[in-house]
Amino acid sequence: MRATLSSTEPAAVPVRSELSDEAKRLFARLHETFCGFVDHCDEQIGCLVAAPKELKVFDDTIVLFMCDNGASQEGKANGTTIAERFRT
Repeated sequence: MRATLSSTEPAAVPVRSELSDEAKRLFARLHETFCGFVDHCDEQIGCLVAAPKELKVFDDTIVLFMCDNGASQEGKANGTTIAERFRT
């Protein structure tokens, strides 16, 4: 089953097979970075849940996890790298 893109901006998502080798490397690195972020969040949420369990108050605890669904829009479709900040 193939996912379908939103009809509002399908051109904003590049087709991987049409990317240059340099763009593929960049996006692979951005994906790796995001995976690291998710792994870190997972570990920290585990710590957050462990504390009330240790205190035996977990059954009376509500954990509310909220997310803003991504980063700011400054990077647009290609993201933003630190190197871009120093271009002249």
